[in-house]
Amino acid sequence: MDEKTVRQFVAMPLGGGYTAAEQLSGADDGRVRIQVTPLRSSTWNERVAARRVALPLPAPDMMKLCAEAPEATGAMGMGAGGSITQTIATPVEPRTNWDTDATGAAVLRIINSADWEGLTGTAPHHAPPTIEEYLQYGYPWFEWYDDSLARRGGSKLTDLKTVKEIGDSKGESPLPDNPSFDPPAPHIVTA
Repeated sequence: MDEKTVRQFVAMPLGGGYTAAEQLSGADDGRVRIQVTPLRSSTWNERVAARRVALPLPAPDMMKLCAEAPEATGAMGMGAGGSITQTIATPVEPRTNWDTDATGAAVLRIINSADWEGLTGTAPHHAPPTIEEYLQYGYPWFEWYDDSLARRGGSKLTDLKTVKEIGDSKGESPLPDNPSFDPPAPHIVTA
């Protein structure tokens, strides 16, 4: 995008060419992969000592591990949605402070409401408000003011077509409850 604008992503059914992975590689398995690298324990301990605060960590028996759920019938992926004004701070932590040998990973799946009920046995919580409802109830629109520049995203994502652009090219309306709109005047929030 640009120095002040980043792309949002929306969940889309697989197989229609709407997801980022389908655009980039021609295939999407519907999984979101996350990697987390912790600070080195020596760095963490120095910071805790400097603050003179003991930060309790949960005991291992309190942590829960989730087994992979059965295959979903309505598999979902991430498609390019609209854009928002946002800055993404450049990390200030030196690379040497990170324990790259302790990197952990998780794989998430996005599921639709029908699969949610089948997997959990409970009805979905509620539908998110539509833009019409958002405006009808006068919910505030916020903008975070920050005059620093955002980091540029990867060039692979820059050329993605949005879900709306793909739908228009196919003569489809993939998100009929989410029309484009001009946002109301935002409430400006600063640090």
